[in-house]
Formats: sequence, C-alpha cells, structure tokens
Amino acid sequence: MIQTENIHGVYVIPSNESSLIWFGVIFVRNGPYEDGIFRFTIVLDENFPDCEHPKVVFQSEMFHPVIDPVGNELNLLNAFPKWNKSEQHLWQVLKFIQWIFYNVDASVAHVVNTEAAEMYKSNKNAFKAKAQEIVNLSKDHLYDEPPTEDKHYIIFEPYVPEVHDKIRMSMITFQEEQTSKIGHSWVLPGTYKSLARPPTPQSESES
Repeated sequence: MIQTENIHGVYVIPSNESSLIWFGVIFVRNGPYEDGIFRFTIVLDENFPDCEHPKVVFQSEMFHPVIDPVGNELNLLNAFPKWNKSEQHLWQVLKFIQWIFYNVDASVAHVVNTEAAEMYKSNKNAFKAKAQEIVNLSKDHLYDEPPTEDKHYIIFEPYVPEVHDKIRMSMITFQEEQTSKIGHSWVLPGTYKSLARPPTPQSESES
C-alpha cells in the first residue's frame, strides 16, 4: 500500500533488528523547508495495530508547529485521535509527515510548538529564515556517523561518480519498471481514509 500512494520524497525501511522500528527520511522539495533532508524514526507498540498510534521522532533539531521542540516528536493526536486498525495504516502516517512540510498554515491547528506557530502567523519571513536554519542543520549532519549499528539505518555518502553512477542508473531502470506495474487506490482529497473514492456521476440514461 505504501508503494501505491503518492508520497513523493518519503522513504522508509523496517529496522533489521526489530519490525517495530522503521527508519525514514523525507526530502522536502519546496516551501519554507525547501531542500531539507530530515531523518525520522517510527516506533510501533508491541501490540500494534491493536494499540495507540505510532510514535514518530525526527533525528535532528526541528522547528515546526506540530513537532515538539524538546523531543522532536511529531504530534499525531489531532490527525489520528484514536487509532483504528481497520481504517488507519502506516502509509497515512507517512502521508501526514509529508503534508506538514508543505502545508504549514493548515498544520498550525495541530500545534505543540507555540513559538513556531506564533512566528508563522505573525512574521512569515522570520519563520522562513528559521526553517532554513533547520534545513541547513539537517544538511550539515547528513554524513554523520549513524547513532545505531542497525544495518538498515538510512545513511548518506558523498556522491562519487565512479562509484555511484552505475548504481544510480540501475535504480532509475528499476523504478521505471516498477512504476509500470503499480496500480492505484482511491483516497478522497483532504482525507487519510483509503478506498474512499468520489461518487461516480450517473449517465443521462441512468438518471
């Protein structure tokens, strides 16, 4: 399901050591956080999905209305007040992670960082400057040593054409092949509910 959704710029992989931990990264393409590369970790309860919503924690310092400034945890309570395993899935959490970086104005309703929210509402230029500080910080630490020995933790290396060009081309080819195989799921705009397609208009012969 994750592969069939339109979650551009977001990549996740389960931990090699525990299926309850997922490592992720989001590449932000535009908006106040343009060019940001933010790693995050998703932590699932051992009873998941028969429990509360997952926990999402960003790995670098963040300044965003819906991310706690102390622990860098994303506030999911407003978006998912009660986790319902029959209607809510991990791909929706990833969609929400993507959404907050491109819809800062709407995300203020989920505020846990009041300083960021007030700055966004009162001085957008100052907010954008602060957001770019966070972006630069994320890039400054892009090549840091991983905080874990888990071999599935997402790491980055400087691009070396002699090493990476061949890998890059094989990835592009693979992606093109997979894209031709992917189907579509119905999700109403503005919702996170799967299989919710718009009503099909009746033809004149049916009306």
